[in-house]
Amino acid sequence: MRRIAVGILLITLFFTLPGCYKNEKRDENRYSISSITGEQEEMVNIILYFPDSNAEYLIPETRLVKFNKSLENTVIKELLNGPSATDIESPIPEGTRLISIDRKGDRVTLNFSKEFIKNHPGGSTGETMTIFSIVNSLTEIPGIKEVLFKVNGKAYETLAGHMIFNEPFKRNRSLFKRGRNLNPSQVLKKQMELEKQGKWLEAYLLMSDDENNPDRKYYHDYVKEMEEVKGLGFTQQDFVVGGYTIEKGSNRASVKVNFYIEGGDGSKQPGDDLYFNCVNIEEVWMVDWLTSQDMD
Repeated sequence: MRRIAVGILLITLFFTLPGCYKNEKRDENRYSISSITGEQEEMVNIILYFPDSNAEYLIPETRLVKFNKSLENTVIKELLNGPSATDIESPIPEGTRLISIDRKGDRVTLNFSKEFIKNHPGGSTGETMTIFSIVNSLTEIPGIKEVLFKVNGKAYETLAGHMIFNEPFKRNRSLFKRGRNLNPSQVLKKQMELEKQGKWLEAYLLMSDDENNPDRKYYHDYVKEMEEVKGLGFTQQDFVVGGYTIEKGSNRASVKVNFYIEGGDGSKQPGDDLYFNCVNIEEVWMVDWLTSQDMD
């Protein structure tokens, strides 16, 4: 057995060929102007979260936008532009401006203009959606674990009379619509089928969002890799997802997968069994970025 970092499940055989894939560790400053291309004109795929029409869940929206100074700055600027859907209102109060954004380690501090509080309509639900639309969008970026808010440089006790507002916020997964009834085999199969269909956002959202996983990729990197692999034809490989075993006393499961190999006569034969990892995060099974493969 050997361990490799992968974010693409349908190209296992491709990535295990010598020289085809290099696993690079990502640091907290990776997404700066110079580290992407050295130019501000670089386009980047980002994920934003906006409340649904009932203000019950946060719905993901992906955009291809111009990279603006840093990934976290790009995300906030696009959130301020509001959602694309016409039936959903922006969770950020009208007239709000971003005064500054500062990242130190795994924390991002946002400093908004006075309109962020002055123009907020209030209500505990409204406050929740405003805060976590921002927090969940930023913590989608690997390495960011918490967000602290300031208004005109000051920390306020509450946003609009309900939620504590002077402490850092962490990712709130209860606001996501996730398949809580899916077992490890089911979530892996669904993720792999979505990749085969070219539905990158839906597939990516089934991958682990564990803040402490150093192999986690941002959506932009994932899309770039998937588009490259799709061009090589590897996403159309047939597969069968088998059973799973859960490691005793852990939140991890190993799922058996078999890829079909085309023989010289055109027939398809099952190849060797491979094993992929899933991880349980807050009672939801997700596909892990770190997987094990049987190379014998």
